Amino acid sequence: MGGGVAWIDLGLEQLVRDLQVLDRTRVQVGVVGEAASRPTADGQLKLGELALIQELGTARIPARPVIHPELHGDVAREEAVKVARAVISFENVDQALEAAGERIARSMRDRILRGDLRPNAAETVRKKGFDHPLIDTSELLGAIGHQLVREGGGILDAGAVIGDFEEFHVGDE
Repeated sequence: MGGGVAWIDLGLEQLVRDLQVLDRTRVQVGVVGEAASRPTADGQLKLGELALIQELGTARIPARPVIHPELHGDVAREEAVKVARAVISFENVDQALEAAGERIARSMRDRILRGDLRPNAAETVRKKGFDHPLIDTSELLGAIGHQLVREGGGILDAGAVIGDFEEFHVGDE
């Protein structure tokens, strides 16, 4: 009887490659990339700065967080599970990350559109003529997007492009 070793590919090499891709890739979600550097309509700030002010607030402006709650909310957790499933199912990891970024960005835009934010001050309502925080020109709303970034700085894909101040990482709490 001949003896020998038979190599049976159970997909381990592909799994290792996918995990390496996942380890080197981040999905940045919020006002990222070129959008963060674009000036606001009045030219006083960059959109990334405006997003950060709205997210954290100032001495005069109350915080109206949109990015942080969505990065740590149900949609982000669901997308983390989908990305993990893509890895163990040998699906395209970049496509799963892209879908996660788009869905989380959409949840941020939806949060603004629903108006789940602290109301405007009475003076602001008089000036604007309505009370829907973060919707004046819609430039901030339109700047919320995502991008996939590889370790080393290469941008793979960008959605509708808060500065790079927060990222979605699979497995982060």
